[in-house]
Amino acid sequence: MKPITIVVLAAGASTRLGHPKQLVVWRGETLVHRAARIAVESDIGPVRVVTGARGDEVARAVSDLPVTCIHNPHASEGLSSSIHRGLEGLDTNVLLLTCDQPLLTPDHLLALADTRRFTQASIIASAYEGVVGVPTLIAHELLPELRALQGDQGARALFEGRAVEPVVFDGGGLDVDTEEDILQLRERAGSLY
Repeated sequence: MKPITIVVLAAGASTRLGHPKQLVVWRGETLVHRAARIAVESDIGPVRVVTGARGDEVARAVSDLPVTCIHNPHASEGLSSSIHRGLEGLDTNVLLLTCDQPLLTPDHLLALADTRRFTQASIIASAYEGVVGVPTLIAHELLPELRALQGDQGARALFEGRAVEPVVFDGGGLDVDTEEDILQLRERAGSLY
């Protein structure tokens, strides 16, 4: 089976939040560091972090981890541009994740990888709150379609008309887009593992 490369998408400008969500600190670490650390701890494969807005600061936030930072100077053109940068030179399966799902665990990433190994499904996506989405594992044979995405399209554009193998992600719906989300996250911090 083809290896898996993890691509952490951390290039967005966080316009709704008003400051970079990648650099929001929760439980003593930035969200981008947490996502990259969890990716590394899963030990699934090499980890790439795609930076964009405030790229130098985001790269410094993960500089202690064995990850490759790839800067996307065109991040303002939409999510697809960051996916394109993250895929450059790859011919592996790709596990795409964002940095704004603070309840992500290495075990969940391993469950996605195991599902690929056992089912050979082309798309394995996280299931939460009635949707399937990121983190998402995309088989290498679909890389041309990922590379063809445009604008603000993400991997979900590949779901239509295809079987998507879901893997339950408890807490996957909690993401950080607004100040209210940050407050909710900090309120829940005491009650979560």
